[in-house]
Amino acid sequence: MKRMLLRQLLCTCLIGLCLPAAAAMSSRDKAWADWLLGQIERHPEIAAAREHRQRGFALGDAREQPLYNPELATEIEREGDDDNYRIGIAQTLDIWDKRALRRDQGGEMRSAAHWQYLLVLQRRTATILRALANWRAARARNRLADEQESQLEQFAALLEKRRRAGDLGSADIELALLSLSRQLNQAAAAAAEFQSADAALNELLPDWSPARAPIPDTIWQLPAPPDPTQNLDGHPRWQLARARWAQLQQQARLQQLQRRADPTIGINGGRKEEHGVVALTFSMPLNIRNNYSAEARAADSAALGAEADYLAERRALTFACKSAAAILSGYRERYQRWRELAAGRGERSRILLEKQWRSGDMNTTDYLQALQQRREGLLAGIELERNYRLAVIDWLEQSGRIDIYLQRIAGQEEGK
Repeated sequence: MKRMLLRQLLCTCLIGLCLPAAAAMSSRDKAWADWLLGQIERHPEIAAAREHRQRGFALGDAREQPLYNPELATEIEREGDDDNYRIGIAQTLDIWDKRALRRDQGGEMRSAAHWQYLLVLQRRTATILRALANWRAARARNRLADEQESQLEQFAALLEKRRRAGDLGSADIELALLSLSRQLNQAAAAAAEFQSADAALNELLPDWSPARAPIPDTIWQLPAPPDPTQNLDGHPRWQLARARWAQLQQQARLQQLQRRADPTIGINGGRKEEHGVVALTFSMPLNIRNNYSAEARAADSAALGAEADYLAERRALTFACKSAAAILSGYRERYQRWRELAAGRGERSRILLEKQWRSGDMNTTDYLQALQQRREGLLAGIELERNYRLAVIDWLEQSGRIDIYLQRIAGQEEGK
């Protein structure tokens, strides 16, 4: 039931979003997205968010209930030899229809609880995807550091053999050992970074395994957004601000009505001195000493503040979306160019440099510098890929589409 409810909540945002067709996605991608959604659902933060949502739903239901309950009153007295008694019922009347405003307010409270839950889902999903992208980059840097360390160790051993044979001097050995020392430090730092990235994913995902690390390529193949601010009306942040504003608007109107007293009428009957008695009662609070105007002014100010927050949220989302789209476009272009330029060159450059050194076309100093330049170039490529992926995730989060897109990949659309 929880999984079905999660799917229904996420599917409510699908209408009108221009996303790639699910038909282009493989069953492997769908299985991965479904696994991730299940992991997100099991996280304690999401469990807490579900309970907060249920609390909001319950408070919204409470606002729809009748404002006043009837009152039952009884009276028994002894007067001489007579036992007198009365029993009656009274009801306060909602003549100003305050319940209608409370009902509208309850609907907005439920809406706010719904959008708050979706917002937590989106932020949690973005956090996990960023952690996966960082883990991938940390693993690549760690592997490169280990490769460089192993290569320099082999190189130092080879230099030592050639020195003993009289082919090289001690200076070459010293340079190689200094490079190896630096590489050992870099390898240790890369290993520590990788362990931290792995620990972060163990905290975020209950069933984390490196086999689940590869994010489907479908996510990274998003089309360039034609209009960065398209469909912002469905963004959880914007809808949450709207619901809170509407809720406080209703509260301000209700507070104005609270200044108007509601009458109470009743009927009672009984016996007094062997005679039956029937009476009608009427009471009305007199708001003389306190007319509750201060509370009404406070509610008006709260509603005006919520309106300003609503407009500010819309403005912030608009510019954040435009910025995320521009950053994504810039990284996409350069990432694609890098892939075209660097495809397969990492291994070829290593073989070429070693061949030139062995043939004597490159001395030891130049060879070590070339190895360092090769490492820096490969690290730059890893960082470029990481930043591109983070830009994709940021665009999905800022546009309010990240959970919706995973829903599409998993094939959990309405009607399925």
